[in-house]
Amino acid sequence: MLSAHAMGLGTCVIGSAAAALNLPDLKQELGIPPEAIAVAPIIVGKPRGETGPSARKEPQVLAWW
Repeated sequence: MLSAHAMGLGTCVIGSAAAALNLPDLKQELGIPPEAIAVAPIIVGKPRGETGPSARKEPQVLAWW
């Protein structure tokens, strides 16, 4: 994702696609080897324009060990 960003591309993890990409029928259709396991599918594309930083909340510490 960092390399794509350095090339001016945008990325997004599509976690909900992992289950589908691990189905035997879909693997065969897409040419994915049966032993391969999708963990974090990522789409890559060219942004339509500049995107600014996202608003972030302060981190919340749940526990100290």
